[in-house]
Amino acid sequence: METLQTSPRKQQDSDNPPFYRSSWGYDNGVRAAYEAISNRIKGGQKYPSFANLSSSSLGAANTFTLVKNPANGMYEASKTDTNGILGDYNFTISPISGLTISRSGNVLKISATEAAASEVYRRKGVVASATGHFYNFGNLSDKGMTVWGKYWDSSVQKFISLVNFNLTPLPCYIKIDAKVDLAAPVSLKKSMKGDPDIIAQLQGNACYSLAGAEYGVYKGGVWQETLTTNANGDAASAKRYPNGTVLTLKELKAPPGFKLDDTVHTITIRSGQANVVYVADEPTFDPRVLQFEKKDPETGLTAPQGNGTFQGAVFRWDYYDNQNWEGNPKRTWFFETDIYGFHGYDEIYKASGYTSDSLYFIREYGKVAYRVPIGSVK
Repeated sequence: METLQTSPRKQQDSDNPPFYRSSWGYDNGVRAAYEAISNRIKGGQKYPSFANLSSSSLGAANTFTLVKNPANGMYEASKTDTNGILGDYNFTISPISGLTISRSGNVLKISATEAAASEVYRRKGVVASATGHFYNFGNLSDKGMTVWGKYWDSSVQKFISLVNFNLTPLPCYIKIDAKVDLAAPVSLKKSMKGDPDIIAQLQGNACYSLAGAEYGVYKGGVWQETLTTNANGDAASAKRYPNGTVLTLKELKAPPGFKLDDTVHTITIRSGQANVVYVADEPTFDPRVLQFEKKDPETGLTAPQGNGTFQGAVFRWDYYDNQNWEGNPKRTWFFETDIYGFHGYDEIYKASGYTSDSLYFIREYGKVAYRVPIGSVK
């Protein structure tokens, strides 16, 4: 075993150093090994063309600016590595939910949701880093390689070792920025207010609708626009409001069948997220307690003459979910008078032997009270 050493000679062509072994001339095996390592060294002097070795001096050439893609709603940016070594670099960043960094060949792509892009914008940009095979070799003239092997015995593998090299890879950096419209719309979601069983009995009733409610939108007490709900109770503003804007919403007109809500709703606009105001209106019922009594047609009194009785008379009530008794009744009830000729809209007056639908009801002071919804009865 003998030691062969070659090193670039100062002030000479360091890319073509002499290859020798004592007096036997050049060793082509040494040359091939040297060239392989030399190329790797030269490759180690490269990093992605869009990156920078200093995180404190990142400029436009090192910056990925996220811009919204109308086709998919995502914020995207990409750059191509003209040095062709991106595959050796895996850029990472402190986690931001919704932000991803991916590679496709020599193209680095960054994608972000609106919320993630807004967070990048709020931070005034973020820095991503990667470590590949960039090494700081310093002055190559004082570096060398030692080759171990037997010149005359090709079966003995030659080993190459580097002398005086710092092989700690250095990181490189990119900056990620975003162009985000921080203005956002405000939307409204209306529902029916009340206990589930009360709400359920009004489903499908044409006298009640979530459509047509009108809400005024105000900023600093100044009217901005009016939102009108659709059949699902939804409404959205035509305007977009800057991030941090405080808005108040107040119902100006209740939809059919509901009480006007006098609650003032406040919301602070946040970009990159849904700005929804949830509201609920209480359905209205006929406030009257419907009661009927029989009278003697001759005396006009509620007491019958002689041995007569008002008890046991049966009345049919048909309820329609419109104001004109149109179509088929929604519900039908049969009520029977008591000994005084009296009956009313209550379970105790339901006639036995007849099939009646269930009664509509509300709750007053924690107790069930029977009330007829908006509509018509005959």
